[in-house]
Amino acid sequence: GRVIPVHDPLALPQTRRSTVGFDLVLAGLFGLVGIPIQLGDSVFTAIVTAVIVLAIAVRHFAPTAMIVLALGTAAVQVACLHVAIFGSLGYAPLFAVAGSHPDRRVRRGSLAAGVLGVLVAAAVMPSAYTEGGSWVFGVLFGLTGAAVVVLGGWTFGFTRYQRRSVEQAQVAETIAELERRRLLELYDEQSERSRLARDMHDVVAHSLAVVIAQAEGARFALSSSPEAADEALGVIDVL
Repeated sequence: GRVIPVHDPLALPQTRRSTVGFDLVLAGLFGLVGIPIQLGDSVFTAIVTAVIVLAIAVRHFAPTAMIVLALGTAAVQVACLHVAIFGSLGYAPLFAVAGSHPDRRVRRGSLAAGVLGVLVAAAVMPSAYTEGGSWVFGVLFGLTGAAVVVLGGWTFGFTRYQRRSVEQAQVAETIAELERRRLLELYDEQSERSRLARDMHDVVAHSLAVVIAQAEGARFALSSSPEAADEALGVIDVL
């Protein structure tokens, strides 16, 4: 597919239109389902979900904006002790992109942020949703849910990055092997040409030496032995 020129410093050199189109479709479907669900909880969580939808839409086209939106919505939810449960599922595709990013700093930074987010979720969830309930259940729910969404998404993306790296390494190795073979063939061809040139040089040098010798013999024999001179000139004619 065609590529879209981008100016985000964290964006890939080439972002395909098909990839951006997929992100837009995914974001649209997630928004159509998630925003009405969160409206049943509160307007606040619906707005948070809408921002996460926007982050999904730009996750490949503008990774910097995606990171800012993801961290911003997470910080707001923690500060308000009000978590958009369904909307937070959208963090999975966001961390998948971060985990598969070619920049090591983005991968490591997103992993650290994910681990911190899981711990914060475990601490916040009991205060947000277990009023009068089990505090232990709230911790386990927050810890497990956040780990599955955030770290699961990051692991999926990192696995894709590893697989892509292996494929690129294999392609590079294949290209290097083909180039090595091409150079060897060129070397063999050049060696054969050099051998032929040496052989031709030897033949020409030998023939020239014979011609000179026969010519000199014919010159000296011309007055005393015309027959010998004719014979020497005949040898030259054959050469």
